[in-house]
Amino acid sequence: MKVKSLREKRNNLIAQQEELLKTAREEKRNISNEENEKFEKIQSDIDGLDTTLAAEERHRKNLEKQAQANQGKKEERGQEETSMDYKDVFWKHMRFQKMTNEERSILETRGTDPQTTTDAEGGYTIPEGFSNQLEVALKEYGGMLEACTILNTSTGNPIPWPTVDDTAQTGALIGEAEVDVVADMTFGQKMLNAYMYTSRIIQVSRELAQDSAFDLAGFISSACTDRIGRKVNLDFTTADGSDKPQGIVPAAGTQAAAAAAAISRDDILDLIYSIDNAYARNGRLMMNKNTVKAIRKLTVGSSDDRPIWQMGDIRTGAPSTIEGYEYIINEDMADIGANGKSVLFGDFSKYIIRLAGSPILSLSTEFAWSKRLLSYVMFQRFDGELIQANAIKALTHPAS
Repeated sequence: MKVKSLREKRNNLIAQQEELLKTAREEKRNISNEENEKFEKIQSDIDGLDTTLAAEERHRKNLEKQAQANQGKKEERGQEETSMDYKDVFWKHMRFQKMTNEERSILETRGTDPQTTTDAEGGYTIPEGFSNQLEVALKEYGGMLEACTILNTSTGNPIPWPTVDDTAQTGALIGEAEVDVVADMTFGQKMLNAYMYTSRIIQVSRELAQDSAFDLAGFISSACTDRIGRKVNLDFTTADGSDKPQGIVPAAGTQAAAAAAAISRDDILDLIYSIDNAYARNGRLMMNKNTVKAIRKLTVGSSDDRPIWQMGDIRTGAPSTIEGYEYIINEDMADIGANGKSVLFGDFSKYIIRLAGSPILSLSTEFAWSKRLLSYVMFQRFDGELIQANAIKALTHPAS
């Protein structure tokens, strides 16, 4: 009921913005400073609602994923299920609670996993339900894991990924007894590695960890997932590929914008039509919220005041669109500005994100022993590569 109320409030705010813009269109003028201030105030309220709705949706999906994982585990264990399984023992260990020899034996079944850290540091593979929850949260964090192709591998060995772009080649009409012509494909390859990411160390008191009323699982999930999510989304967006993933922005082709500090409908159309139809048929746009806000003020033309941004339908699940294409919000994209690359367009399935192995959660009781603190850290290995350079282009603003 709360989500429905929030969505209705959001729709009402968007309608208020539309009325402000409609008045200016009907009077064939630009919006006034006062109207723009009202528009921005409403947009601030909408952004706040978007954040709340995203959190509600993320929480709902996490609960669903957790329920599915728990159900799957129960079915797998069948009649052999007992009150003491790996998940229970794992979180008991992470709370630094006293364990029986039997419980330690259960824990050690994962302690020798090649994906874990050393036993002396307390590193164990995170239970399946939590691993799934982590992946869902990462997908929803910043846009890249939501939009791109995800490749899960059990190990971190380098993977060569073959590439070919044959869009410039066509077949030919051939005459009777005419000798055919060779038109070979040019193959290449991208290497998918497995770079280690860390949440950084999180410390809590021993008393807090041992308190049964404290939801340690939820705390670790929220803190570590957000930390890793912020970093990997940034790298998948902007990293230069030197001992790290190749970000989608530097890997993409470029399409020039007309102005350094502004964006126009012509810029958007030029970007969309610069992509070959082989990729444009699955095309989507990507930008940050500030750019979305600027585009929402654009109309079809001076004699046509229809906005190029169209609101989706929450009843059917239809998304909002720009020039008929869905868009993804990625806050690590650059703002509109000199030398900036503010908008991407193309087939984002051609960017491969690799998740290698399972996430690892490590507990050290010695790192901050003198302060009676328990030290937790999470690790996960990732890489990312755009396997078709022509599949995505970036709208690139001039220097001035």
